[in-house]
Amino acid sequence: MSRTALEDDPIEQSYEWDEDDNLDEIDTSMGCSRALMLSIRETAVLASKVSKIQQDRPLNRAEIATFSASRDTIERTIHGLRQTLPSCTNKPSELLQIAEVKRLCALLYLRERLGSIPNSKTTNNMPSTTLDAASIAYKSNLTSNITCLLSTLPDSSTLLWPLFVLGNTQLDEEQRRFVSERLRSIEKVRNLGSVRQARLEVEEAWKRSDMGSDAKRYWGTRTGERPKLISLA
Repeated sequence: MSRTALEDDPIEQSYEWDEDDNLDEIDTSMGCSRALMLSIRETAVLASKVSKIQQDRPLNRAEIATFSASRDTIERTIHGLRQTLPSCTNKPSELLQIAEVKRLCALLYLRERLGSIPNSKTTNNMPSTTLDAASIAYKSNLTSNITCLLSTLPDSSTLLWPLFVLGNTQLDEEQRRFVSERLRSIEKVRNLGSVRQARLEVEEAWKRSDMGSDAKRYWGTRTGERPKLISLA
């Protein structure tokens, strides 16, 4: 999860699991299934490749077709995920809810990182304003659903990644306040450096956005001379 905090990931490598691993089973330490972790990692790797090209030039038509197809495949996979409980677990309903929050956040993360790539199958006959409006509405619905689910869960460091993703999207003042208050509450419960760092990075992203800074073009931790990893498990 930590590498999803980076705009450019120097290690463009996806996860590999043993053949005997049940990818649909929720990992209690991560709060989601291995299959979801794989999709999140694939999103981060694809977004990093796109970002590196776009720093020098626009994507060409062949790249748009390739990247949009890869993005759509990942998105369909996330939509179709069925995360299952391990055989023995405490608070099964809470674990399922956390896993669903992370699945929805994976969709939001994908749209934030890769939503600007045109879909070659639909853009030919649809004006860009229509596509933009549909994308904004979709992300707004995701944000509302994620916030609603998060509001019923207790403070825990396992919520750090969803809150970080939310904090790096376009939020209204009430939603920002919700994210900030939850991060501060988790910081009080679990006095971890990663929680504080995530909160500071989110607040910095809001400042850049409010000032209209060009730095807002970058995703996540890009405030210093070099990107910083944050433990977001």
